[in-house]
Amino acid sequence: MNITRSVKNALRPLRDIIFSIFGFLYDFRRFYRFGGWRASLNDLRLRRLVDIKQEHTVIMMLAVGLPREEIKVCASERRPLTEVYTRLEE
Repeated sequence: MNITRSVKNALRPLRDIIFSIFGFLYDFRRFYRFGGWRASLNDLRLRRLVDIKQEHTVIMMLAVGLPREEIKVCASERRPLTEVYTRLEE
């Protein structure tokens, strides 16, 4: 009989309890610090910038206006069609 294996099996319930306690403390800290289970950091930042009531929720944000002309965008070279397309004969 392997002693280390039996000790590990005996300590497994204790390990599970300790992990559960740490998980509970993490969740409680997040609940207390951020004001609820569903409050995300981006939501809190937005609420600090704009006066939004606690009972209201932002569902969607729309970009309004025209983009600047000097925006840098990625311009990848296109691969040839023969490299990315294969026609299978029936």
